[in-house]
Amino acid sequence: MDMGISPLGAIAFALLVAVPTSAQARKFTNFDIPGAMETWPANVNDNNEITGNYETDTFHGFVRTSDGTISTFDPPGSVSTTPIEINSNGEVVGSFYDAAHTGHGFLREPNGSITVFDVPKSAGSFGAAINDKGLIAGTFLDSNLAAHAFVRKPTGKVVMFDPAGSISTSSLDINNDGAITGYYCTMSPCLQNGIGFLRVPTGEIVNVTVQDAQATIPASINSEGWLGGAYNEFGGLKIGFLRTPDGGISKIQIGSGNTYVASLNNKEWAAGSYQVSGVNHGFARRPDGTIVKFDDPDAGTETSEGTQPAAINNGRYVTGSYEDSNRHSHGFLVRLR
Repeated sequence: MDMGISPLGAIAFALLVAVPTSAQARKFTNFDIPGAMETWPANVNDNNEITGNYETDTFHGFVRTSDGTISTFDPPGSVSTTPIEINSNGEVVGSFYDAAHTGHGFLREPNGSITVFDVPKSAGSFGAAINDKGLIAGTFLDSNLAAHAFVRKPTGKVVMFDPAGSISTSSLDINNDGAITGYYCTMSPCLQNGIGFLRVPTGEIVNVTVQDAQATIPASINSEGWLGGAYNEFGGLKIGFLRTPDGGISKIQIGSGNTYVASLNNKEWAAGSYQVSGVNHGFARRPDGTIVKFDDPDAGTETSEGTQPAAINNGRYVTGSYEDSNRHSHGFLVRLR
């Protein structure tokens, strides 16, 4: 069943009102993992606990608590660890590669214990998101290295799924009701031809598309069923979007460069990044449609440098990374108003 957005009348363009701000008006908490060459936060929960990865000789995972305490970790056998999300209980989900370069999913409990999991008979399993009930959404590879989606219950039972006609499916987020979003494709290359999907808790899958887009990639879903992500125009420009539970689409474009919505909270705030002359900047969209722009004060100002938010929690705390003028990445946490 396709409930994608195609009629022009269903496209509601967001009224984007830029609110002048300065980094000096906000308190940025910048941090690095001790001994790291690079630090990349990926997600923050409502307790302001942050997870992500960092680089030394390889990639490792970390959890940073609200008081700044940092715990580092790797699942057994990992040669490269990528945490993706932390729920309100402090459970972390992600994936790692072993020495044979096979991917595995992992679940890290708040006490530090780690459970490794794989979809049966898969050639690689990757955890992408976890909700507060312990349901995990992710992606696995079959013996032909084609990607499929799965949801894993706290009991360990795995349910696999694909939208009709998919040759490759990737799950990206799950909300507390168990609704999952991500994208799939019916032709290669997948990212350039991606079709968004929403899988409701009963298992029904509906398409999520933006009219005239070459690809639609939802990245985040909140508790109300709002979706956020980005779509590709023909020609390659990426534009952010929000999708309401009834299917209405608001486009978010700041300036003339790429704009990405990375994360939604449950109060209809969205956070992401936009580019000006190749430099990355952070933004948030308030529920009333106004846009807040922000930059870490230590971020570089050359091409590929700048500020890249990764997630926003319900307290309006945003985490992400910034790249300095020496092209090194560091973590940040900032609260928006």
